[in-house]
Amino acid sequence: ISNRDMFPATATIESFQDIEPLLDQPVFDDAFKTHDKAALKAKKLYHRFGQIAIMMIAFSGIFTIAEALLFPKLFNNIILTLFAATMAFSGLALQFYIMVTRQKEKWLLNRYATEFIRSLKFQSFALADQASSSDDLRKLTQNFAAKRMANLENDLNAGLSILTEFLPAKVLTGSEKYFTEKTNHTAIGKTAGEAYHELRTVYQRNFALSEIEKFKTRRRLFNSTQDMIYMAAAIFALLALGGKILAYTGTVISTDWIDFTAVTLFILGATEAIMDNALLEEQSQARFEQYLRDLDVSDTADQLQLKDYILGTEHVCLSELGEFCRAAERIRYRF
Repeated sequence: ISNRDMFPATATIESFQDIEPLLDQPVFDDAFKTHDKAALKAKKLYHRFGQIAIMMIAFSGIFTIAEALLFPKLFNNIILTLFAATMAFSGLALQFYIMVTRQKEKWLLNRYATEFIRSLKFQSFALADQASSSDDLRKLTQNFAAKRMANLENDLNAGLSILTEFLPAKVLTGSEKYFTEKTNHTAIGKTAGEAYHELRTVYQRNFALSEIEKFKTRRRLFNSTQDMIYMAAAIFALLALGGKILAYTGTVISTDWIDFTAVTLFILGATEAIMDNALLEEQSQARFEQYLRDLDVSDTADQLQLKDYILGTEHVCLSELGEFCRAAERIRYRF
């Protein structure tokens, strides 16, 4: 279930009743939902329209080749020609739409805000070590949430430049001033440590494992398809050249179909490569594998020092966010 760490199940909340002010933080929770919804919508539009556009342009290119090489009389039809031209125009129009409406920028900025807010909520767990009661913890978390969210909303006005300037250490430094060195070491702090480990560390580790497995499965299919298309294209290109060489010896062989198949396969290969590059699955798999290793190292920290444990883990999580931001800048749906 998505975002179960941010919105725990009822049974989980009941088992951590002492720190209910940490689990239910309206300031963070409401902002998270808003940005997450906007990020999902923009991502869906960006990838869906981008992929459709690439397929439309590829189809119009294949039609043009078929018209020239195979069926000049059959395809010399105004209706078919208009259809192919419409496909090409529609593909370019979709690319222009996602560029003008800045769907990629909306997706990345809102995803950044979503993961930033997730981190802020879990950073607030460090406040439990200095709270003397549940009411005291509520006051501390409300003050932390209000001020840190105000800082974030101001930073978001910078647009995508905030992604390039993002530094996890700077983010954590901004939060550290709310965590005093004085600790009460009460049951609240111990409960917060247990809840943080279950909801943040374990959840993120399981999430990373599931993403890695998903990418591995899809990469096997993607790589196999790319290999087959490339080999087939190379074979047909070689056959086409062989037919032309035979023509010099007086043996006339029509290679129109072979030429058409070879060029079509190369177009399909280029189309698949563009979509593969836009999804960044290979890089994402490597990123999550590193993220998993870093989480395992962070989880060996001394959990008695709640603040140090939390800030160390959050540095790992925010570093992964930074890697995502830098990688996502390379996403393009265009030839």
